[in-house]
Amino acid sequence: MEAFEEIEGSTKGRVLAADNGASPYSLTDLSENISDIRTLVCNYSEKPTKGRKTRKRMVNSLIGMLTDANEQLPIYIEDLKQAKCIEPFEVSSKQDDDDRHFLFWFFIEKLCEEVRHEEAYPILKRLIVQFNSLLAEAEIAKLNCDPVVYKEFFFRKKKEYFDENVVIRFNRKLHRKKPITLGKLKKLELEAVLKALNQGIFDFAEKPSRQEVNMVSPELNTDFVPCNFEITDDVKTRYAQFRQFAEKRGPMLVFDYERYGQYVVDNFNQFDDDQIRAIYELDVKLHLIHMEMVNLNKELENVLNGKVSGQTVSCLNEYGEEMFHFIHPSLEDEEGWKIHNEVKRLVKRQSIPDICQYLKKLASEEKILLPLMPSVAYAELVRMGMPNGEGFSEKYFRNCYMK
Repeated sequence: MEAFEEIEGSTKGRVLAADNGASPYSLTDLSENISDIRTLVCNYSEKPTKGRKTRKRMVNSLIGMLTDANEQLPIYIEDLKQAKCIEPFEVSSKQDDDDRHFLFWFFIEKLCEEVRHEEAYPILKRLIVQFNSLLAEAEIAKLNCDPVVYKEFFFRKKKEYFDENVVIRFNRKLHRKKPITLGKLKKLELEAVLKALNQGIFDFAEKPSRQEVNMVSPELNTDFVPCNFEITDDVKTRYAQFRQFAEKRGPMLVFDYERYGQYVVDNFNQFDDDQIRAIYELDVKLHLIHMEMVNLNKELENVLNGKVSGQTVSCLNEYGEEMFHFIHPSLEDEEGWKIHNEVKRLVKRQSIPDICQYLKKLASEEKILLPLMPSVAYAELVRMGMPNGEGFSEKYFRNCYMK
């Protein structure tokens, strides 16, 4: 019963801390206490003791743990309702249909059966019923809580798991890739995501439908995928699971931290230590990559912070470019980007008369809608890369545009 002795010792330590003036409610202590309850019950089930004294000590210790948990859980539930905190416990109520917790309640019923002749059994049984009831109440509060608590949990844990070496390694890799381009940063972003997929950090997410997989699979059919990486059906499925928590904002894949935080909370005790570190390594890498993208294109800062409309975000390509403003509204995005690239090449290679003639051709084919004001068209073509120096003045452009 070495495990029991260790748990009993740690419990006494927490009781003494409270007696010495420590706060009677600590979220960490509550979580550790519930974890100890689970460990004690499961260990006893695997190695039940026949000694009366040891069994009595075990029952008394379990009663003490349950008493502490039952006193602290109502405070936690109120805090949860007020969006002050959230914590993933290693035990859930009987009402939870998660198979992971079935064995705990099976073992605790088995334990109760073996100690039913102990004098303290009625107290133990009452505390177990109360414990289950409070866990169920906490689960209901969790379902109805403000999603912001999931985001706060994610960043609270990020402070614990932050590894400065991730930043150092990233900066070294970035230095080797100079000069930095959006294309190189997109490759780094996709490499970081694919590494995380291999580490299984999204394996507990809901399995995507074929439609969901097909919607995001084209994002993997790009020049940014490492040449030695095979895009299998399993990779596509895992990528679709990742995309349940990350949205595409222009060239960037940005986490929705409320949804992603909920996923991390719901599965925190299923992840191993390496996976938890991988979760926060990916987040740090994406943050650093997005900061570099913003340095290259300041317009992306508002995109990253969600300060632009969804329509504006959808009109940015993987290089952070905004789609040509005069694309005909009848065209799908794919066709629109083809015209966008066509106009880019046009304005960089041709003279103003040729540019104007070709734009009129595209307009006659209902591929673009040209504005009536030449100044508006001129400004947009300059944005697309047309020179504005000698031979490309706005006055010369106006004369050709109005013909």
